[in-house]
This record gives sequence, C-alpha cells and structure tokens, in this order.
Amino acid sequence: MKYRKTSHTYILTGKYAFRNRWKCCCIGTNWNKIFVQLDSYRNNNYINRIMKEITIRDVAVAAGVAYSTVSRVLNQHPNVSPKIRNLVLSTVRRMGYSLNDQQHKTIAIIISGELTGYFDGITGALLKAVHSKGYRLELIPEQDIALINDRLIDGVISLEYNNWLNHYWNKCKSSPLVCINDYSVHFDNIYSVYSNERQGLALAVSYLINVGHRRIGFLVLDSSNYTSDLRKKSFLNEAAAAGLDAAPCYNIMRTNLHAAIEQISRDNLTAIIVSGEDNGIYLAKSLKENGYVIPRDISLISWEWDGVSANLSPAHTTIGQNFTEIAGQALNMLEKLMRREYIVNDYLIDYVLHERASVAAPPSS
Repeated sequence: MKYRKTSHTYILTGKYAFRNRWKCCCIGTNWNKIFVQLDSYRNNNYINRIMKEITIRDVAVAAGVAYSTVSRVLNQHPNVSPKIRNLVLSTVRRMGYSLNDQQHKTIAIIISGELTGYFDGITGALLKAVHSKGYRLELIPEQDIALINDRLIDGVISLEYNNWLNHYWNKCKSSPLVCINDYSVHFDNIYSVYSNERQGLALAVSYLINVGHRRIGFLVLDSSNYTSDLRKKSFLNEAAAAGLDAAPCYNIMRTNLHAAIEQISRDNLTAIIVSGEDNGIYLAKSLKENGYVIPRDISLISWEWDGVSANLSPAHTTIGQNFTEIAGQALNMLEKLMRREYIVNDYLIDYVLHERASVAAPPSS
C-alpha cells in the first residue's frame, strides 16, 4: 500500500475518519480490504503523531493571530472584525479543530421554509433531542445554507429531502452531515436516518386488505423526491404481492385535487392512501365537497400528523413516522461522526399504524 502527500484529505480506517495531510493511493482495491489494512496502522507511532490533538494555540499560530482572538471567535464574542472572524474560522476548519467541551459545541439544523405537517413533527423532536444533550443550536433555512461557512459548526442535521444538499455539501464545508429521509454519501461523510417506507406501506395495504378492500389507490400531492418515489415503489410492490384488483398511483398538484377525485371515481376505488402528514386533510375536504362520505363511500389512510389526525371528523387512520426515535438516532449518529468514529450503515426506523374511524369495509356493489 502506498501513500501520497496531499492537502487536507481523509484517511479512512475501520474505526476513524479524520482530517490530515495524507491520501491513500489504492486503485482497483476492495474498500473493505482497505479499511482492514488501514486499521492495522492505527496504533503506529507515525499515525498517532498525525492524530495529536489540535489546540487553540495551534490555531492561533496557523492563523497568525493572538490566542485571545481565537478564543473570542470560538465563543462568538461580538468584538471581532468579520475579516478576522472568517480567517480564524477557515483555519479552524482547515486544521480540523473541534471544541472538547460539549456545552460549547454547536449543531446546526437545516430546515425547510414551511413548518407544517412533517416539518412541524420532526423539527420539534429534534429541538428536544439537541437541547437534552446540552448543545448549542443553530436553525438555518435551506435557502440560507451558505451561512454555515460563517459559523463554527461541529455537526449538521438536514431536514431538506429534495436531494440537492448532498451534492452541494463537499463545496460547502467538511462538518459531518446526517440527513433525515434523504440520500446518504458515506465517502463525503454524509449519513442518513430513514423511515422504513416499505414497512409503512405494507402496514397500510395489509390493513385495508384485512378489512376487505381490493381496489386501493395511492396519492402523492405536489411532490417528486427520493421519499415520495420510494413510497410509490413500495406501494406498487405491496399491491403486486397481494394481487390487488386495482392499485393505481396518482401524482397530482394540490391545487388540482378535483382531478384526483375524477380518477378515484373512474377507477372505482374503495380505499385511498395519501402520502404526507398534511395532505390527508386536503383530500378529505375535496372528497366531502364532491359528495363522498368517509368511510361509508371510501376508506382513507393518511400520514400521522400529531395532534391533528386524531381530531379530524372522522378521525383519520394513519401510519406515523416515529419522530422521537428518528431525532434521537440522527443525533446519536451525528455524535459518533463528531467523535470521528467509523459508521458502516444508515439507520432505518419502522412506522406505527394508528387505527381510527376513516376505514371501514368497502361498500357493497
């Protein structure tokens, strides 16, 4: 195995991925073998010297500023010029310096512009999880992602699920990133926590089949992303395995719900599953406006919106993402990455079925 000196790349071992000035040159070699071979070097004295802890004084010398200036920047003191602050922060990132005191570590959460439905549930769970561990917290809207480069961030959790952030991240900065319900790119230090879409759709489909439904549709509103595509695929797989008489998928704009009602009527469906925490409300309203009575005329399963789904009329039968578990696992994974521990897999979390009043036996023909 050969090494080539380069600038600020990664050494990957079976347990650690850390910033340094060496790059492994192994072309055409199995990565698992590389991890095992590199791990054997972990206790080598030379590697230990590379991994020595970076101190504030090291950062100050590298940046050409005083120790007290670095301390003020790290403690977010206002009396530092923007030029000096950017110099210190860029040096901190380049050297891979990290605060040892957890009380002073900062985690950023990248949030969507809207905080209803899904974002309401997962953001609330994340805030509780982060504060319970004593971290500082930054909430950064996705359209202001560049702000991350102006702050000392130790780790990031993203709620953005349209699959652009993981392509942008290596241009942004090198803090570890955990995505929720979006793609991971392990080589770029990006990992993910997912809801188990296949298991969730299996719960919904099997529940409707057990009640007697054989003509079941699946509706997605205003969305085309990794999660919605996976849900459609999971629904079609479950429907095919069950041999349903009809299992159409509709992808329709929320402003054009009358088109969904027309297709439901045309396909003579007796049950519909609608994707998204807040979309069940819109579909139920449109069904009512078009003369449907739930569940007499059609059964409905939606995604659980905590505090809302159970208080609709009729109360919605739902499949719910376990936001508390998702938030906890995302934070645990991020903490491991911040400690530079080697992580092998992403994390998958099952749905929960909430049985209520929006499902009944299909109407007699």
